[in-house]
Amino acid sequence: MAVSDAAASTRAVKDTAKLFSARMATAAFSVFFTGWLLRLIPTEELAVWPIAVALAAAVEALASLGMGDTFVRRIPRYLAEGKRDDAGALLRTGVLLNVAACAVATALLTINPRWTAQHLIGDASHTAIVSSLAAMVFLAAVDKRLHWGLTATQQFGRIAVLDLFSRVARMPLAVALYVHYGLSGLLVAFAIVPGASCVVTLVLLWPYMRRCHGFAPVGGLLRFSAAYYGVSILGFMRGRAQYLVIGILSSPEVLSLYFVASKVSDYLRELGGFGIGVVTPKLAERGGTSPEERPRILQQCSRYLLLIMLPMHVAVAVLAVPIVRVYAGADYAGAGAILSVLAAYTWLQLAYDLHRAHIQVYAPPVHLLMLQAISAGVDLLTMATLVVLLGALGAAVAKLITYALLNVVAGALLARTMPLRYDLQALRSALFAGALLALACYGVAALAPRASIAVLTGSILGTAAYTAALRGRVSVRDLDLLFGALPGRVRDGRPVTLLKSMASRWLMPEAKVATATAGDGAT
Repeated sequence: MAVSDAAASTRAVKDTAKLFSARMATAAFSVFFTGWLLRLIPTEELAVWPIAVALAAAVEALASLGMGDTFVRRIPRYLAEGKRDDAGALLRTGVLLNVAACAVATALLTINPRWTAQHLIGDASHTAIVSSLAAMVFLAAVDKRLHWGLTATQQFGRIAVLDLFSRVARMPLAVALYVHYGLSGLLVAFAIVPGASCVVTLVLLWPYMRRCHGFAPVGGLLRFSAAYYGVSILGFMRGRAQYLVIGILSSPEVLSLYFVASKVSDYLRELGGFGIGVVTPKLAERGGTSPEERPRILQQCSRYLLLIMLPMHVAVAVLAVPIVRVYAGADYAGAGAILSVLAAYTWLQLAYDLHRAHIQVYAPPVHLLMLQAISAGVDLLTMATLVVLLGALGAAVAKLITYALLNVVAGALLARTMPLRYDLQALRSALFAGALLALACYGVAALAPRASIAVLTGSILGTAAYTAALRGRVSVRDLDLLFGALPGRVRDGRPVTLLKSMASRWLMPEAKVATATAGDGAT
């Protein structure tokens, strides 16, 4: 029996809310310790942090073998069709292949520690930390690979808990170990937390893997995943490889400046990325039974991408300088301009990820491979050119140009598979409301005497201006989905009921008039 559009939308919003709530609950905590750590690490040592992140991403990409995209495309359908043995065999085989590949890729880093320190870290004197680097890279890569299994089996509540654990434990541990042991301690901290996450994730996936007998045919699985493997490699080239490019073409100081700005934009990116991660398996689950609904699903997703995510990115872009000063200190105030550009880029990236999710689920795998090849080529070319000309700001501008182009290309490819439909009314509303929000935030940023006051006051006034601008531009369904994301006991409580009633009266004045008219008629 097919799930109704309303039920699927409500379930997707609830799953997104679990992940979003976990991120919001830990954001202030992790931001505090990350900011503390940024103030402790000298600029020349800080550059080792993004290099380590880039190497972990490289191992993750090399070891992916395309399994993650195959998981998301096949496992939800197998489970929906009752084929639990097929789902378990695929999961078991993919996990073993990924772990073995991570071990091989990481081993290459430790064959010659001096070469690794000289050419990857940039300082031959850092040979002592290569073993810590290898442990961190291996466990971080395996953790990312295993999370694809949780996403495919739609264990979003457990992903939220694991994310909560990672965010709460990692940064305090990193601060403590860095203070006592320097860079080696920092890398060990970054290894301990994903190591624990790997163990828990394997326990959560075990009920699915133990129900099957044997393994999925490796040859056929690798052939099907080949295109996705290319996608993974190219995704790294247009993603974390940016740190390697900047590090090679510039100085550690430039890389550190870009890294600080990108850390803030990563928080912004992850908030929206959770929603896309939830939507993708839902598309796979429903795509085989309701192909006529695909354009409507795209339209609905575009509505909330505009109405919910756009104002957050606008506010960060306008308040970028005070945000950076509060986050990392006055020494990194120059990263504010970089963050403004990255805030615009991350919204374009979310729009691209929405297109990519539909291509991943509905289009032939070669379309996704083509898209990644174009994005990797354009990203590396524009970044290498603009970093030389503009330094760290050039890297941010390169990202903005790349994703503006990618949205056009992704839309053209997706149009070959399904009709494209976007919510243009939401676009007009978001542009109008976003402009008012930007004016409110800009005025506060220009007049506030301190960065912390600018961030706090600008956020409050910006939110008020945006909400006022949306009056009469949202629907009952919008509010039902928003409040429906709350847990049942909270949603049905009197405070939330009153809040929803007030929001309805303010945002939808026509509903108030309709209610009054109905009451007069009844009288």
